[in-house]
Amino acid sequence: MQKQIIYPGFIARVFATTLDMFFLSFALTPIVNFISKKSFLLHFRDYAINHGVNMNENTAIAQAFNSVDFKVYFTFSKFLYYAMPVFLVQLVLVGFYFIYFWHYKTWTPGKYLLGMRVVSEDTMGRPSIGQCIKRFLSCSIAILGIWSIVFTKKHQAMHDKIAHTIVVKA
Repeated sequence: MQKQIIYPGFIARVFATTLDMFFLSFALTPIVNFISKKSFLLHFRDYAINHGVNMNENTAIAQAFNSVDFKVYFTFSKFLYYAMPVFLVQLVLVGFYFIYFWHYKTWTPGKYLLGMRVVSEDTMGRPSIGQCIKRFLSCSIAILGIWSIVFTKKHQAMHDKIAHTIVVKA
């Protein structure tokens, strides 16, 4: 007797991802805030030195960086130079979270709570690291591809099709 495969629908999958993002926000917020502060102080140290700001005093830093002088000094290119490392670290941490859980557990905590697993479409087993990386990268660039869940027989999003994975009820 062959076991029936159930493919979770759009709402269940979006809810599972929402749960994962909620968990990630608790885990990553302190890390990203720490990196952001260090990056900010590193990239704008010259401004602080030129304006006599004590870099060990948080109120002095806040006053200096909220001043009109700083708003004139702070250009878009300086913002990108500061924000890009923070964004890349955050992307790597989020990627590690999803790739680790998809490959080693076949679920993320959000999917686990809702009784779902991510499996290889070909073998119905654990997806390979390559499939998980493809799935994450295509998820990141094709966010609108989730709407294909509604229109496909196996409820596959675009990132599932690219990585040859499917989400099934456990």
